[in-house]
Amino acid sequence: MRDTLKVELVTQYLNDLEQFVKDLPAHVNRRAVIPTWEFFVQGHITLEKMTKTLHIQDNAALGETALDLAFLRNYPHHFSTKAFTRHEKMRAIRCKSKCHGKRLLSKLISKFDQEAKYSNMLLHILRKGFEGPFLKSEEIIEPLLRKIMMQAGSWCQSEHLAPYSLLVGPAMSGKTRALHELSNHVCVVYICLRPPTSSGHPPRSALAPTMLPPGMTTSALEKHYNKFLTATFQVVADFFRAQNETISDEKTKLKNWFAYNFSNDLKFEESNQFSRDVLKKMETCSPLKYGQENEQLQKALADMQSQAGFVLLAIDEAHALLSSPNAYLEHATSFFPSFRRSLRETLSDGVFTILTGASSLMLFNTTPDPYKSNPEIKWYPDAQLPLWLSGHKLLDPINQLGTFDAMVSAITQPGTWTDLVSADRLVSYGSPFFAACFRDAIACHQERNLILWTLTELALSKLLGANSDTVIRQERCSGLQAFLTAPQALALLGPTIQPQLSGALHLSGEMILSHAAHCKYVKPDSNLIVGNYPSQFFLASAANTFRQSHEPVIVECIKKLTEILRLGLDSKQVAREIASKIILLRAMHEAVPYSHSLDLGPDISEEHRINLLKNGMVFWNHFNEIHYTPDSEDLLKFLHRGMAAQCASSKQSSFDHLFTIYLKPENSDRLDEEHVTFCGISVKDQITEADLKIRNHEWTDTHSGIRISNKNPYLVLLMSLTTKAPSDHLQRLPKPAGQRRASQVFHGLNEFPCLTRNMVNALTELLNVEPDLPELHSGQQDHCHWKKFVHTSNPLVYRQDDRQ
Repeated sequence: MRDTLKVELVTQYLNDLEQFVKDLPAHVNRRAVIPTWEFFVQGHITLEKMTKTLHIQDNAALGETALDLAFLRNYPHHFSTKAFTRHEKMRAIRCKSKCHGKRLLSKLISKFDQEAKYSNMLLHILRKGFEGPFLKSEEIIEPLLRKIMMQAGSWCQSEHLAPYSLLVGPAMSGKTRALHELSNHVCVVYICLRPPTSSGHPPRSALAPTMLPPGMTTSALEKHYNKFLTATFQVVADFFRAQNETISDEKTKLKNWFAYNFSNDLKFEESNQFSRDVLKKMETCSPLKYGQENEQLQKALADMQSQAGFVLLAIDEAHALLSSPNAYLEHATSFFPSFRRSLRETLSDGVFTILTGASSLMLFNTTPDPYKSNPEIKWYPDAQLPLWLSGHKLLDPINQLGTFDAMVSAITQPGTWTDLVSADRLVSYGSPFFAACFRDAIACHQERNLILWTLTELALSKLLGANSDTVIRQERCSGLQAFLTAPQALALLGPTIQPQLSGALHLSGEMILSHAAHCKYVKPDSNLIVGNYPSQFFLASAANTFRQSHEPVIVECIKKLTEILRLGLDSKQVAREIASKIILLRAMHEAVPYSHSLDLGPDISEEHRINLLKNGMVFWNHFNEIHYTPDSEDLLKFLHRGMAAQCASSKQSSFDHLFTIYLKPENSDRLDEEHVTFCGISVKDQITEADLKIRNHEWTDTHSGIRISNKNPYLVLLMSLTTKAPSDHLQRLPKPAGQRRASQVFHGLNEFPCLTRNMVNALTELLNVEPDLPELHSGQQDHCHWKKFVHTSNPLVYRQDDRQ
């Protein structure tokens, strides 16, 4: 058996290699092929070098074939393992010996097995979570239902595109669970269109292939959707007709319906009685003449409404509707316009559709209508309205799903420093998903550290979005940052530094729908969407761990952010705020393993110096914007969440950022507000010694209005980010009244030892996001001409050097 396998692999290798050589461009020097191939197979040259030598660098398919052949030649026993990435294969090929390569591959396989094991564990926990009670149902579900009913009532065919709305929220915010919880109040027809390759929960519904039929024309697709909706409505009507004959209690009917429509134990595309009944109805429907489809749909709708009352059609993972039934065509249209047009024919406020797991293309109505470019079909037979319905509006998306911090309670508040830093407690903040999974895994006697590792990997995958597995593995294997997209870079920064997500419209939509950002406000018709990453320690921890562990990732994130800021207004001020937060986070990361004393200068008394240096404890991993001046009680709450504060400029004139310092007594672990103080950070572009002296009074607890115990010292850091100063420049603020303030002044990015040269260069580019126009022209040929042009085209903006 083993010999047969060897022969098959050798035969496959020789045949594929022969075909590979035949597929090479005709102009390739055939004498160079064999030595180049041998060098590549032996790991002496890279894949890029080999493809360039053989002139196939633009032929990705041939490059992949070459890599697979080289891997087969070196490691035939691992060839059948499909989980290896191209970079993992290349690493193995380039190992200094086959033994080293085999050890590398064995480690990777062990890791794959571990990931599969904990993926199964997570799936088990997810299923368990769906069976548990829904927390704060009255506060979350009842307002959601009122909003849906209001949307259904406001639907008007002459004003809106179709009777549907998007339930918008980040991954793991409980959207799917909320849809299921709504079934306690109304009839919910739930269908999940999860991709076939996904192993998530709930699984892909048995009706997903019916909703996404391949190969259909647009007209056939609309008839198909009309038939599908008609059959679904008939099945709902039949079910409740039978229930109404024997049961009077509405809650019992809805409970029975939910069991009929959805089972928590269903596997991938596994059918249940509901899906079988719908498919049977579709099969038994007789062919109808033109126009009769709509008549039959309205009849089924009226029957369903009379038997079941209000019905909610809930389509989960709805982004699948943006795929195409004819993906091989150059200008193929998606399923979504046809599905939306069929929904439009449901002329009743008794049925409404909710889409979750949608795409930003759905959010802003940018999906093309299939008839727009078809001159033969332009008008509705009745209303004579253009099929594209120019000017028709989308119903506002629903984003008020208040599940954030649902797992936080009075017992979450720490009483001691040990409680404060406990992962068991910190996981409760933010999305309830993490805390619920952690709780259920502990109840299943899973190992704590492995649970946290699994959840951290999951959090990271939700931040990075669709190709997260590729990005994570490529970064950890090769450190290559080129795989990061702009939204992914922003997502890795978002939970920690909170860049505002309200400028670039479609980028904001993508961040919310695909990269775990939260939607605070959305109005598609006004092209307005506001999103952010609220205070969530666990998500920030996942982003920090990945970003700070790979220097190229940090640098690439900064570069991508610079590109985004170049599209915005007042980007220079934003860049300064962001740069300072990146520096502070980097300093925190570097300070953890390499703790050392800070020179606080002579301005602070010896007693306060000892208290600050010996007892001062800092615990935070992300920033959160605040619109008030905090006191010691607020600072203690910041500490509880592990957050630092970014101060809104309209509310705080002294400091841009604040973080809590806790003066922990040596003999006590108990947390006490009396021991709370702060570090205030003020960020400037450039500041002179004269400025420091004139504005010295501003950087005090008194001027800032931050109320703390008057016996506690505090720290002030001043960042002058673009100063180019000599090394003997003033390093501390002038001595204030009193001796409780310690201070440190940083002049320029080179003053921060936590930054590498590449980080300094990237941050410099970020700070220069609005470059100085004369500097852009300096150094060019005919410098005087360009200088004169700048002054002429910008009158009185710059001072003339040669005043008369």
